[in-house]
Amino acid sequence: MKKSRKQAPRKLEQQVDDKTAKRVEKGKPKKTNPLAPPINIEAGS
Repeated sequence: MKKSRKQAPRKLEQQVDDKTAKRVEKGKPKKTNPLAPPINIEAGS
């Protein structure tokens, strides 16, 4: 079997940019890391 032709890097980058733009438009956050400590945004100085 022959491998299918890979997409050009520019075309692949465009697809990634499109997906990111759609996620931002819909307001969906990125997947968070469940092992990361919580961030306290109300902390005083």
